[in-house]
Amino acid sequence: MTMPPPLSGIRACVFDAYGTLFDVNSAASQAKDALGDKWRPLAELWRAKQLQYTGLRGLSRSRSEASSSLRLARAKSSASPVT
Repeated sequence: MTMPPPLSGIRACVFDAYGTLFDVNSAASQAKDALGDKWRPLAELWRAKQLQYTGLRGLSRSRSEASSSLRLARAKSSASPVT
């Protein structure tokens, strides 16, 4: 079996990590003992916030604006416990 030639000229490889490489449901379900029935709402909130932060960052004009938006969103979400 021959190996394919090495890739050349590639400067970056980008992956959609959340939802494909990182399964939030799997991570949250592993905490079932500590969370009980709340693991699923936690996973849903976690995924929703990931998408929300990604959208904010994509819409912002600069990294610093995105960081400010993310901090604000995180502060607001941390004030609302999972029920």
